[in-house]
Amino acid sequence: MRHLTAPSTPSRLVSLVAWTLAMAASTVALANVKIDVDYIDGQDFVPKGTIRIYADLVDDEYNVISGLSGDKVTVFIDDKEVPGTIEVETAEKAKEWVAVAILMAAHRSYASWSGAELGEGGEPEPDAFKLEEQGFANFIRRLSGNDRVAVWTYDEKALRPVEAWTENHRQAAEDVETKARPPADDGSKQDVIAPDLYKYLKDIVEKIGSAENLPRRRILLVMSDGKDKKGRKAEKLIEPIVEAARTNGVRLYAIGFSLDVTEYLVTLQQLAGATGGVYREIKDDQMDSIPQVLENIAVELKKQYVLTFHPTEDYTGSDKSVKIRVKVEAPGGELVEDEYAEPVKIGEKAFDWKTLLIWVGVGLGSLLGLFLIFKLIGGIIRARRANANAPVVEEDYAGPYKGKLTAIAGPHVGMEFYLVEDVTTIGSIAGNSIVLHDSGVSKRHAGIKVEEMRFELADFGSTNGTLVNGTKITKQFLRDGDEIRLGETVLRFALK
Repeated sequence: MRHLTAPSTPSRLVSLVAWTLAMAASTVALANVKIDVDYIDGQDFVPKGTIRIYADLVDDEYNVISGLSGDKVTVFIDDKEVPGTIEVETAEKAKEWVAVAILMAAHRSYASWSGAELGEGGEPEPDAFKLEEQGFANFIRRLSGNDRVAVWTYDEKALRPVEAWTENHRQAAEDVETKARPPADDGSKQDVIAPDLYKYLKDIVEKIGSAENLPRRRILLVMSDGKDKKGRKAEKLIEPIVEAARTNGVRLYAIGFSLDVTEYLVTLQQLAGATGGVYREIKDDQMDSIPQVLENIAVELKKQYVLTFHPTEDYTGSDKSVKIRVKVEAPGGELVEDEYAEPVKIGEKAFDWKTLLIWVGVGLGSLLGLFLIFKLIGGIIRARRANANAPVVEEDYAGPYKGKLTAIAGPHVGMEFYLVEDVTTIGSIAGNSIVLHDSGVSKRHAGIKVEEMRFELADFGSTNGTLVNGTKITKQFLRDGDEIRLGETVLRFALK
C-alpha cells in the first residue's frame, strides 16, 4: 500500500505561488475583451433623434460577453464625447434579422467522393465534410424568426445549390444533412484540378445582392482551405470580391481549415478582414471542434448588441459625414473601444422655430398672468383702503346720522354715504371721510359742515370744481334732493 504524505512547508509555499500565478494568468486571459463596431445607422437622427450602433463584444475565443449596460457606453462623434442615453438590446430581442448565404467546401480535400478512400496507413481518409454538415445544420437550427438562409456547396467541378433562400430553418437544416453530399466518384483516375473558389465567392456575393426582401445584415459564411485553381495568385482576386461585397452590403465570415497545407488560408483571412467580417482558423488536430465553432457563430449573430443612442438636445448633428467611435466598459471592468471604419451620414437638425415660439408664448403668457394678478391684488387693496376710510358705506347702516349722500352716477353708483360727523370731507385719497375712486375728483375735493341741522357744502379749490344742480359753487347750503357733481360722480343729498 502506498502512503501519501503532506508536502513540506516550502513545497506548499511553492505550490501556492504556482497556483496564484496560474489563477492570475487565467484572469488576465479572461480579461482580454474586444469590441467590434459592425454597422452604424444614422438615418433616424433627424426625424427621431436616435443613432443605432451594432457592435460585437467578445473575448479572445470569440465568445459573446453578455451583461453590457447602457451607462457603461460612451459615444464620440468626430473625437468629441457626445452626452446622451443608450438603450441596449440583443439583435434577437430587437428583431434585427440576418440573411446568411452558406458555402460548404465539398472538394477532395474535405470529402471522399467514393466514401471509401484509404490513407497511407490503410485507414479511411478523414472526412471533414461530415463534421461540416453537422456544424452548418446546427448553425441553421439556431436561426429564428425572419432570419433567412441559402446554401451552396462547391467542389472541383461546379458550384452546386442545396437550398434556396428560406425562413424554414428546420427544413434547411435537414437538407444540409441529406442533400449537400457531393456526387459519387465517377471512377476517373485523372488528376482533378483545384476548384474555382474565388469565382464562386464573387458569384454568391452577387446572388445575395440580387435577392429580394433580405434583411440589412447580410453574411456570406464559408468554410474552406482557401485552395483555388489559380493557387497563390488567388490573392489577386480579393479586390473584385471586396468591391462586390461593399456594393451589396455583404460581410464574409470565413472558417479556415485544411487537412494538409495551410498556406492558402491567409487569403481567406485577408478577404474576411477587408469586408469587415470574421476569420476563425481551426487546426487539423482540432477537427472535432468544427460543429461547435460553426454553431457559435450563429450565437454571435443573434447576440450582437444593438445600441440605440439618444444624444442630448444640445447635439444638433452635422451636415457632413462624421466619424463615430464607441468606448465600452465591459462587465469585467476592462475598457475597450472601436471606431467605425466608414464615415456616417446623420444629418443636421433644422432650428426648431415651433418649439421656440411655444416657449416664447408660454413666457409672455406667464408675464401677462402675473401682471393681471398684481393688478387685481392692487385693486382689492385700494378698495379695502377706501372702504376702511369711508365713515359709512354700508346700506344696512342702522346707527344715528344727520343726512346721507346717494351715488346716482359714476364709479360708485348705488352706494350710500351717511353723514355722522360735524364735518365730512370728500376726496380721492385715504384720510377723507368719503373716498371716491374717480379720476376727476381731487385729493381733497370738498367738505360738508353740519351746524344746527344746516348742511353747508364748500369746494376746497378742486381742479374740476364742485357743482350743485349743475351750477359751480364755492360754498352753498344744501336742500333735500340737491344733486352734487364731483368729477364723474353725482351724489343726491337727503335729510335724515
